[in-house]
Amino acid sequence: MWIYKNNAKNGLNNISYLLESANSSEFYCIDPVEAETVVQQLSRSKGKLKAIINTHEHFDHYSGNQDIVRQTGCEVWAHDSCKGKIPGIDRTLKAEDIIELGPASKLEVIETPGHTPGHICLKIIHSDKVVGIITGDTLFNAGVGNCKNGGNVELLYQSIAKNFQDLADNVKVYPGHNYLATNLKFTDSLLPGNALVKEYLENLPGESFVSTMGAERQINTFLQLDKEKLYQVLSKKCPGQIENEQDYKNIFCCLRGLRDQL
Repeated sequence: MWIYKNNAKNGLNNISYLLESANSSEFYCIDPVEAETVVQQLSRSKGKLKAIINTHEHFDHYSGNQDIVRQTGCEVWAHDSCKGKIPGIDRTLKAEDIIELGPASKLEVIETPGHTPGHICLKIIHSDKVVGIITGDTLFNAGVGNCKNGGNVELLYQSIAKNFQDLADNVKVYPGHNYLATNLKFTDSLLPGNALVKEYLENLPGESFVSTMGAERQINTFLQLDKEKLYQVLSKKCPGQIENEQDYKNIFCCLRGLRDQL
C-alpha cells in the first residue's frame, strides 16, 4: 500500500491522501481538495480510482470531489450524517466498516464525532496490526481540531480518549491539515522546556514529515492531560472550570478554548 500526500495551497494547509491497494492498481482518495494532482498521480500510476472517502462535510475536505468524479467515474463515500451536505454520496460509512486494500491490508472506519457530528477516521491495518491512522480534523500534529463550526468539544475529548490513547507508539499519524508550527508554539507556551518541541521549532519538518503516536505523546498537549504541570498552568488560565487534576475532560476543554484564541 502506498500513500501519496497532497499539501494544498489554499491557505488552510489541507492534506489529501491517495492510497493504493496492495498488488493492485486500485486507489482510494481521502479528502481531495482539488482534482489535478490526484488525476495526474492516477495517470502516472496507470491506476483506477474506486472511491473518494471524505472524513467529514466541510468544503475544504471535499472541494475536489466533483471534478474527480467527472474525470474518473469514481464513487463518493462518507458518514451517513453527511448526506445532503456532501453532494453525490454513493455509500455511507459507519464504525467498524472494513475497506479491503489487499490480502493483508485494510482500512477500518472509526467514528470520531467532535469537530463535526459525523466525522470519521480511518485505521490503516496491515497483517492485523494498526500501522497508521488517517485523522481528518480530529487529531493534528501537536494539536486537535476545533469545534467552532457545528462541533462539540466534549465529544471531541471522548473521541480522542476512546480511539487514540491506546494506539501503539509506532502508529503513523496522517492528519487533514498541517498546523504543526502554530501547534508547537502553543505547546511550548504552556509546557516550555520540551526537547522535541524545541527541536521541531528550530528545524521545522517539511511537507514529507509523518508523525507517530509516540512523537505526538511528547509534543501534543491534548495527549498529556495527566501532566501535573499542565493542570497547574490551566487551573490559573481557566479558573473554576477544572475540578481537580484528574478532571481530564475539562482540562481538554480548557486547552481547546485557549487554542481557539490563537
